Amino acid sequence: QLHTRYPNNPLFYRYFGRCSASVGRWNDVQATFTGILTRTQQHMTGYDAYCEREARFYLGLCAMNEKNDNEALNQFYKVDEMSRSLDRKEQSGFMILTNLRIGMIYDVQQKRNLAVQQYRKVLDMKDYQDAHLQAEQYLKAPYKIN
Repeated sequence: QLHTRYPNNPLFYRYFGRCSASVGRWNDVQATFTGILTRTQQHMTGYDAYCEREARFYLGLCAMNEKNDNEALNQFYKVDEMSRSLDRKEQSGFMILTNLRIGMIYDVQQKRNLAVQQYRKVLDMKDYQDAHLQAEQYLKAPYKIN
């Protein structure tokens, strides 16, 4: 309701996208975060690098769900790069989960050595939403699409 009432408010827009992702409404996620990314590129008020990073993260998830590995990697590489400058004190959840997802995609692409490097990188970061547990599982057995 808040996003509908205030469609240009970046906080409400992002939360609408997050809620859509949490219930698996991937078409809404794609549309929402594509809109947010466009607004960041147009330098609209309130749409900053943090909005762009979040948009790219969710667009990467959408691409993963569509099994579009190249687009997912493209978005995740940008998230990782942005995180290196935005995360000044410690790694954000976006950086940690992005590196985990990159490893998962490398496993799907049968690039096991690269996947293992990513999982080890995740283990060197703080734990976020059980990322360490997942990385440890994927080190033991490669990630596979269900």
